[in-house]
Amino acid sequence: MRLENTGREMEKEMSKMGKTLVVYYSRGGNTRKVGNEIANILHAEIEEIVPLKEKKGIIDWIISGRQGMSGEVVDIKPANKNPQDYDLVVVGTPIWAGYLSSPTRKYLREKRGKFRKVAFFSTASDDSGERAFKQMEEECGVSPVAVHGFRLGHTKRATKEEISEFANKLKEKEE
Repeated sequence: MRLENTGREMEKEMSKMGKTLVVYYSRGGNTRKVGNEIANILHAEIEEIVPLKEKKGIIDWIISGRQGMSGEVVDIKPANKNPQDYDLVVVGTPIWAGYLSSPTRKYLREKRGKFRKVAFFSTASDDSGERAFKQMEEECGVSPVAVHGFRLGHTKRATKEEISEFANKLKEKEE
């Protein structure tokens, strides 16, 4: 009986929060790990942004940085989920040379006008997320309810506590 009540209470809490989608692009896997953890905490659906031509190796890494700085976009596979179907869309990107990644830029540009509420997160080896968050806002046309830059150097990884704090901030914004 106790478990049934707990289950119902949990369903009630989840229904208060609304429907959430976590969308991210991840070249090296860091943004994917953070995005998946946020989605788990929020009981959200997930959509990965996938470029038609994936970048590997050092030359593509340099090209990616140049694309980020110049504001270029790359072709991406069509998204399976429609942002209009969600109360909140959390968008994550790696930072390329201090800028928004080109696959994420393309997604936001394509979906402009289809977001109700957004939140942004980034992964980077430094604290360069602020510029990317402004670019993300410009591309999607919606001010974020929350942003967080996860600093991921050689000695630091996004901790579960740091990810939980951000996800819980999002829960509070929905209540």
